[in-house]
Parts: sequence; C-alpha cells; structure tokens
Amino acid sequence: MPPRKAQESSVRYKAESKTPFDIKERTFLFGVRVVKLVERLPRNIAGAEIGRQLIRAGTSVGANVEEAQSGESKRDFVHKIGIAAKEAREARYWLRIVKATSLTIINWKL
Repeated sequence: MPPRKAQESSVRYKAESKTPFDIKERTFLFGVRVVKLVERLPRNIAGAEIGRQLIRAGTSVGANVEEAQSGESKRDFVHKIGIAAKEAREARYWLRIVKATSLTIINWKL
C-alpha cells in the first residue's frame, strides 16, 4: 500500500488576506485570543471578575458553534447559533468594559 499523503488543513483563507472565514475556526481563534487577553489582565478584583466573565462568554461562542454543527434539526441548529450570537454580544460587552476602564493589561501583545 502506498504511503498516504498528509491531509491539508481544512481551514480556508480569503485570497486577499490570511484571515480564515470558516466560522468554527474563527470562533476558536477568538476564544484563544480571549484567553490570552485575560491572562494579561491585572491581578486585582476588577481584573479577576471581568476576566472570569470574559473567559466564560468568549470561549462559549466557539463551543456553541461547534455544538450547533451536530444539531438534531434545522431548528436546533438555529437555536444553538443564536446562543453563540448572544455569547458573542456578551463577550463584546466585557471587552468594552476592559477598554472603557483602561484596565492595565500586562505585556499586551495578541
């Protein structure tokens, strides 16, 4: 049997940029960026509480998109995508709080 070729990544990128447009990959990368950001928030009460909320909302976006892929019906899929959208809005809210309060972010590089 001949050796198998290594499979190429299923992530597709826009021709003009290196940005993936696959929703599962984009939401996964968003979750990764949220985790990296929260790791750089100050270690005080505000940083801890906002970070906790942001981690929950930011990482659940991708989790809900993944879960929607195995929806039992179109209605179930739409419902789970709707939950992902709600979590994305919540994550945006917490990101706005971080920006508006100028929480000092340690070693800010994403």
